[in-house]
Amino acid sequence: SETGMFTNMDLILSIPQNTYYQQVITHDIERGEIKIIDESEVLNFKRIESTSSFTYSFTSEVTNSKRKVNFPLNYNGGMESFIEESEHVLINEEIKNKAKEITSKAENDLERIALLAIWVNENMEYDINQVGVNSDSIKVYNNRRGVCVEYTNLFLAMVRSLELPGRTVTGYVYSPEYGWQLHSWGEVYLDKWIGVDPTWLEVGTIDATHIPLFFNHNTVLRETVTATTNNRQPLKWLGKGTLGGSTGGIEIVSFKEKVPDYKVINLPNEKLHVGKDGTILFEIDVDYYTIFQANANPCTFETRIMTMEEEKVTYFLSPGKNFVPINYKISEMLNPNNNYSVSYTHLTLPTKRIV
Repeated sequence: SETGMFTNMDLILSIPQNTYYQQVITHDIERGEIKIIDESEVLNFKRIESTSSFTYSFTSEVTNSKRKVNFPLNYNGGMESFIEESEHVLINEEIKNKAKEITSKAENDLERIALLAIWVNENMEYDINQVGVNSDSIKVYNNRRGVCVEYTNLFLAMVRSLELPGRTVTGYVYSPEYGWQLHSWGEVYLDKWIGVDPTWLEVGTIDATHIPLFFNHNTVLRETVTATTNNRQPLKWLGKGTLGGSTGGIEIVSFKEKVPDYKVINLPNEKLHVGKDGTILFEIDVDYYTIFQANANPCTFETRIMTMEEEKVTYFLSPGKNFVPINYKISEMLNPNNNYSVSYTHLTLPTKRIV
């Protein structure tokens, strides 16, 4: 308390979770104990005696691995409570019909959730001004803007509308641009929990810097503190309530990441003439399901040299060799007596944003 004393303090903290892909050892806990709330481990600190401040500390050692799915998955029952609506994950007819439309050609449930994540990612506007709002999925569907929690709320509403169990995950992620941040993403139950990040567009394959702290039906982080104060003044929780305020003290001991092998082929493999069509073909070899994105950025001279059928492509790759085409046409406005050398494409991965 800033100006007085307090008693009967009860503090709940979220901590890294033990899962099939993440192993955690939490130790050096001073004056606290681990409890289970809503299927998640939390740290609980209590102090009955009167005091003006309370300091806590603990250490969690996390060994995490990149989550991979190597074969198609379908839902075969279980975790039915995560199909129901919740406070922030609401379903109406518009959301249900859109989810059916998006997934109408999917061959399995893994592909269905990938198509939903791609649609949410490509049809939402990322708006940093929405931090802390946590709009429900119906509002998000109508407004099409928000940050990670809004992306997750809409994605899970679509998932649950298809009678698939989906839960929210709140945790830490690492962005090379912004460092460690608090973040929200989802998991869908297809015999086991499969990670899906619609904001960063990672499906099935989730990088190892996604560290879950809390699982729930809603996009919430279970961290609370209550106490009895002698002067009715609110408690002040130092280090909390600010963007990224909970991410201090995280240290990466070791990290390895591999980019999928790919090559770019130009078809036909010959000199193209004015007005002719061609294809840029990405050949990508992977051993797991993952999202691939590429931007095709044609150069210009005095005029546009080529026109791309699509300047951005997003594909859900399956294990083995995948071929992703981008068709183009050489401009008819060029001088046929000139020779042009064109640098036309580069590979881009989903941008890791701040929250």
